[in-house]
Amino acid sequence: KFSPEDLIEMQADSLIIVARDIVPVLLKSLPTETKWSRLEDAALEQIKKWDFRAESDRAGAVIYEKWMANLVEEIWNDNFPNPKHYYYPRTQQTARIILDEPNSKWFDRIETDEVETLSVLALRSFKKAIIELEDKLGDSPESWEWGEYQPATFQHFARFPGLDGKERRTRGHGHAVFANRAVHGPVWKTVVALGPQVKAWGVYPGGQSGNPISRYYDTFLDTWASGELKALEFLKDRDDKLAHELRTIEFPAGVAQ
Repeated sequence: KFSPEDLIEMQADSLIIVARDIVPVLLKSLPTETKWSRLEDAALEQIKKWDFRAESDRAGAVIYEKWMANLVEEIWNDNFPNPKHYYYPRTQQTARIILDEPNSKWFDRIETDEVETLSVLALRSFKKAIIELEDKLGDSPESWEWGEYQPATFQHFARFPGLDGKERRTRGHGHAVFANRAVHGPVWKTVVALGPQVKAWGVYPGGQSGNPISRYYDTFLDTWASGELKALEFLKDRDDKLAHELRTIEFPAGVAQ
């Protein structure tokens, strides 16, 4: 039996299950005779001790994301070369051949004479990822942070410049329950406990004012980013009053709306 608190915690879960499955396999596939640079060795240490969660301070999440993106390119782009005409196979399919088909034909790149294996592609994509991350985040893998690498951005529906909410360094990943994809993710989050007295908690990434210069324009962004939910008011009838009600606006009958 789950409590409302359990469900609130579940909605904020940043565990990337597919990473938990495939990262140990990828690490094991790296050639043991490889000579690592200082930077590569430091990055390996970070991903080896990673807990597979996309929390805002996790270096392992940064390394995994870039490594996996490069590995996907290495596996599929020779067979699906034109992104306008083809979609790459889904992440689940990539994970399946990594886990269950280590000798899959898909690891061999068709344009080369060499017969590539998972080991070859994992090493090549890892080294490329570390070079790219050094250019973007600096040469100290222990200081790389997921929230800096992929902050959440809050775009205005109309896409008007200047109306977007400020970026927030937060948790989440497209393959986690907290499915934050930087510019896309869970918006209205709510938990409702049914019973004799209905109770609910919720949050949305915005504010109670549509005026961009109002202090209430982005009131709930930090709350949303933290995974916290606020208690919601449930009025049983029209005569219920809120203890913290600030003002009431009444329109006289007959006034044009």
